[in-house]
Amino acid sequence: MSKREWSKEFAYRLFDLMKYRGMSRRDLADALDINPATISAYLHCKYIPSATRILQLSQVLHVKVSYLLDFERVGRRQK
Repeated sequence: MSKREWSKEFAYRLFDLMKYRGMSRRDLADALDINPATISAYLHCKYIPSATRILQLSQVLHVKVSYLLDFERVGRRQK
């Protein structure tokens, strides 16, 4: 999987989790104490979060880190 493909899969997964949890970009950014523009950058595949940020995202969104990272095992989003 290329970096671009990984970023798209991550963005889809993050968006779906935010929707499921009823969180806006601002809500998630506030929970992580970061700028909402950073969340937008993740969702638009402009930045890939650091390992530390992925751990924080998993905690705030109440999922395992593997759910955010392991697309082959957990399953890719259907196009």
